[in-house]
Amino acid sequence: MHNLEHGGVVLLYRCADATSCPAARAALDDLLARAPDALGGGRRLLVTAAPTLPSAFAAVAWDFVLLEDNVDANALLCFIAAHEGNGPEDVAANPSPNACPQSYAPDAGLAD
Repeated sequence: MHNLEHGGVVLLYRCADATSCPAARAALDDLLARAPDALGGGRRLLVTAAPTLPSAFAAVAWDFVLLEDNVDANALLCFIAAHEGNGPEDVAANPSPNACPQSYAPDAGLAD
């Protein structure tokens, strides 16, 4: 949570079984290699497995959630660009929820 307050983006992946975990993580690692630096430079990304995730992948930022059944590189890179470096303890205003073409779900039930 504190990473999100400071403009971090958390990328989550669900593993159906032990054999799917490396492939899911590799897809996100490939994406991260192509992501540009955050506002002000550097990286503010955290990647972790989430076995109870309601979708295969998710990106979470302060007040924003993107759920994906597959790694959509364009959607995830857009989400990262719009939200990385933009948290309440970092920048005065967060970007518009309409900054990227995909839908955001501020309350996607991830806190349950």
